[in-house]
Amino acid sequence: MNLFGTVDLTAVARAQQKEAVRQLVYYLQRHYGTTLHRLPTDVDTLKDFITQTQHQANQQGYGSDELFTFFIISSFLLGSGWLQDPVFTPLITLLTDSGIDSDLTSRLHHCQHQRQRLEAALPALHDSTITLLESPMDRLPPETLSKHWQVMAQLRGVPADQSLPELYRCYETDFRQLAGLPAKNTGIKTPTPDTPKRLPHSGMPQEESHDFSNDQAHEQRHQLLLHLHLALGFGRYYRTNRLHKALHQALNTPVSERSMALIQFLRTHQQRLKENTEERE
Repeated sequence: MNLFGTVDLTAVARAQQKEAVRQLVYYLQRHYGTTLHRLPTDVDTLKDFITQTQHQANQQGYGSDELFTFFIISSFLLGSGWLQDPVFTPLITLLTDSGIDSDLTSRLHHCQHQRQRLEAALPALHDSTITLLESPMDRLPPETLSKHWQVMAQLRGVPADQSLPELYRCYETDFRQLAGLPAKNTGIKTPTPDTPKRLPHSGMPQEESHDFSNDQAHEQRHQLLLHLHLALGFGRYYRTNRLHKALHQALNTPVSERSMALIQFLRTHQQRLKENTEERE
C-alpha cells in the first residue's frame, strides 16, 4: 500500500518552472528596471519572454544552475538567440577566453557592456531607419543597398575587422525565408534560437566581397533593408523575441499604415533612450 499516494512529477516540474519564472521576473524588475522601461515592455510580456527563453535554455542544455540564470539574463540583455547572431561573434569569442571562461559574473558584465553600447548606437540607427521608411522604394538599386548596409553596420558599432559579408548574408537568408523567397546557395546554415549551440563559438570566415541582392524588386529590396535595420537594432530574432511586443504591434499593422506605425514606435523608443542618457548626465 502506498501511504503517500501518487506523486505527479509533471505537476511538480511545472510548479518549479513557475517559481523560477516568478523569481527571475522579480530579479529583472529590481536590477534592470531602466532597461525594461527603455525596451519598452511590461510585466506580463516579461513573463512570456522568460517562459520562452526557459524553453530555449532547456533545449540547449543549460539546466537550472548558474548557467541557466546567465542564459536568461544575457538573452534579456542581448536578445533571444543571441548566440546564433553573428553580430555578437566578437563578444562570444571574448567570453570563451580562458581568463573568464569559468567566471559567469564577468561574462554577465561583458553582456551588460554590450547592451550599453547598443543603446548608445540605437538613436542614430533609428534615425537611419526612419529616413528609409520615409524614402521612395524605387530609389534603392543594389549599389545603394550596399552603401546603406555599410553605414548601418558602422552606426551599430560592428568592428571594422568583422566579416560584414557574412553578417549580411546571414540576415538576408533570414529575410528570404521570412518572405518566401528562394534561398541562395551560399553554404550558410541558418540555425534557430532552439538549435543547440554552446560556447565556444567558431567565428565567421572572411569573405572577399559583398553579394547583394540583384534579383529582388524595389519593394522587396526596401523590405530587406528594413529587415537589416531591425535585425541590427533589435537582434537577429526580433520577430520572435517576445520582449519586442510594441515593435510586433507596429509590424502587424495594415501595410498602408505600417511605415507610420514603425516611425512612431522608433521615435518613442528614441525618447526612452534619451531619457536614460539625461539621467546618466
